[in-house]
Amino acid sequence: MSRVVVAAALSAAVAAAALLLLQGSAALAAFEVLLLAVVVLGLRLTAPRLGETDPPIPVLWRRGRPNAAPAAVPATLRRLQRVVSFSLSTAFDAEYRLRPRLRAVADERLKGAAGTTLSQPAAARSAVGEVAWEVLRRDRVMPTNDNAPGMDPAVLRDTLAALERLDPGRSAGLG
Repeated sequence: MSRVVVAAALSAAVAAAALLLLQGSAALAAFEVLLLAVVVLGLRLTAPRLGETDPPIPVLWRRGRPNAAPAAVPATLRRLQRVVSFSLSTAFDAEYRLRPRLRAVADERLKGAAGTTLSQPAAARSAVGEVAWEVLRRDRVMPTNDNAPGMDPAVLRDTLAALERLDPGRSAGLG
């Protein structure tokens, strides 16, 4: 029991005893204390606690712009983040999950920016650079151990930078 309930109950008991023993104005004061204690006890026991059941009151007016709700990360981006994370861990994920996606992006970018594809090795190699070409080339030697260390983060960073440089908007002066 809370302290308020205990204090109200004790006050009610003392006031009830005083009401029986006292006469006149003292009895009236004891009755008022008893009535107050009973009301406090009743309210405390029946009323819900503040904040337990009531929803928060929305702020209708604020100075400046309202805070933007945090944007949820799209599911496709979360999946891609997992693929990249796994690809940095194991060779299997790097070779069979990340490389095909990188090759698809590279093919699209090469078509738009350089007018070539990965199936034209000389032109593609010169467009993306040596580091990216080692990741993207079709005749790459597959690792024999699937649990071998994954892709080096620096190589992935350089490959992504090479693919970003192939942006057709940038080559047209729009980026």
